[in-house]
Amino acid sequence: MGEINSPPTNNDKNIPNCNLHNFYNCFNTFSVTRFLQRAKKQRKKQIMFNEFLSIIFRSLKLDNLLYKDKKNFTESAIYFSFLIILLILIIQSIPNNVYINWMLELGLSKNIQIKFRETLFWGLFFVIIKSLYFYAIGKYIYQNKKNKFTLVKVLTAVGFSHAPLLFNFLAYKIELFFVLFLTYVWYIAAQTIAINEIFDYKDKLKSFFIVTSPIWIPLIIVIFYFFTK
Repeated sequence: MGEINSPPTNNDKNIPNCNLHNFYNCFNTFSVTRFLQRAKKQRKKQIMFNEFLSIIFRSLKLDNLLYKDKKNFTESAIYFSFLIILLILIIQSIPNNVYINWMLELGLSKNIQIKFRETLFWGLFFVIIKSLYFYAIGKYIYQNKKNKFTLVKVLTAVGFSHAPLLFNFLAYKIELFFVLFLTYVWYIAAQTIAINEIFDYKDKLKSFFIVTSPIWIPLIIVIFYFFTK
């Protein structure tokens, strides 16, 4: 009969030393590395969330330095801006539904359901149109040659200035609809400051007229039309 070979041991030169102590050290190293990676990701998320809240609070406080600080216009800033707009469009469904139900009770409207995708589409559409309008004003009509800005920066600033409209959720019944007027005035003030800073104007009154002109110019045209008819 042939000779029976004995099983290999850790003393053999071709087999690595895999004793329990080494395995324990490797496992600890791996666990610590995974823990540090998770902690780093968690820390990064926390920093981004704090930055997002800071942008909202500074916009609500009408802080003009918000639009001067370059770190608020990094690559992630446009996502913060979009998120603010998205939250507002979600919140806006509250007063919208209250108004529709009120009209139904008065018999002045049929049962209408507003789809969120339509609200999202038209909300984003008007934000883009308004940003293009501001960009054209700052680039071609009231130019400041010393100031440099991009369409993305204008879009970002317009999104930040919408923060006061987050309080529209307070208009959860018809008796509280006056809140919508207050938040809108607050929003106009925030947007006036945003335009004044990103275009580096020295006159807030000019910025106010630029922001509000889409409201009062059509109104003047309508009034003029009816009085001359």
